[in-house]
Amino acid sequence: MKSAENRPDDHCWWCDPENISGACQTRDHLFKHCYKWKDQQAVMWARVQEATKRGKQKWRVGDLLADERCNPAVLDFLRSTHVGRAAPLVEVNWDSEEETEVEEMGDGEEQAE
Repeated sequence: MKSAENRPDDHCWWCDPENISGACQTRDHLFKHCYKWKDQQAVMWARVQEATKRGKQKWRVGDLLADERCNPAVLDFLRSTHVGRAAPLVEVNWDSEEETEVEEMGDGEEQAE
């Protein structure tokens, strides 16, 4: 997400919101290693193995996303985890290098001045 300039750094906001472990939020991390989604990953990889006869360790994530046989499992994973949705907005205080998440306003709300 850092490369898309949606976040000031690339740590995983799902399993490491305080950036303690240094886990980078990559496709490989989200689909294979992020402990926040371990149950959903197990379901997805079981379905992928059933459809393709290849286990998790035999896949690169780019190949997983390109293989049509994996689409139902991948889409269910994305739906159940919200992985791939927009990152929470972050306000960076450049003086203190602190980050705070900013809530998005609803459609009908007016911003207080």
